[in-house]
Amino acid sequence: MTREVGEAVHRAFLEILRHWDALLEESNLQQQTWAILRRVVISEQLGGFRRQLALLCGETGLYRALCSLPPRQFDVIVLRYVLRCETWEISWYLGVTRSTVDHHCRRAKERLERAMASCETQLLRGAGCGLGAGVVGLGFWWLRQQL
Repeated sequence: MTREVGEAVHRAFLEILRHWDALLEESNLQQQTWAILRRVVISEQLGGFRRQLALLCGETGLYRALCSLPPRQFDVIVLRYVLRCETWEISWYLGVTRSTVDHHCRRAKERLERAMASCETQLLRGAGCGLGAGVVGLGFWWLRQQL
């Protein structure tokens, strides 16, 4: 177990402890405690990926666009297109309905399309978005293939 995962599990147990009295009143104690653990650990892992991706934000418009997404939209895009999770899996991981997953995905795609179009416009004007048109163009192509 990596240090980050261990710390996330520790934070989850602290959250469970904080809510313990209320959890004891739940009819589904195991399900509720598992939901807390799942939410905290997965959130930590996605946050770690986002922090690593942010280091690349200066390189291409694609990374900058991904980093600009709100947390839930970022999570859904990473889980669906990077980790190739199915909608039901994302729904379970994030503790939301499938329709909420689809909503966040639609909104994220709209935001990414606007951000990428803006970056393309800057490239056409010669302003640039990072490493150069070849890399950014490859990023645009990859994102469009995924969406």
